[in-house]
Amino acid sequence: MGIRENIAASIQTVMKHPQKSLTEFSEELGISRNALYGYIRGRKIPALPRWSGSRRNWTSSPPP
Repeated sequence: MGIRENIAASIQTVMKHPQKSLTEFSEELGISRNALYGYIRGRKIPALPRWSGSRRNWTSSPPP
């Protein structure tokens, strides 16, 4: 099983207990409904924060 399938399976397991809608769970995570749907379907992989150079400057957006 690849990383996309593992992420999808993990999210689906968490959503089942207690039963949550896609919208409720995406709001709880602070991500868009479309992003969560992509993770569940195995089409997207969550981005990790990137180091931008200074000691306290982490960002989730890609560098320019």
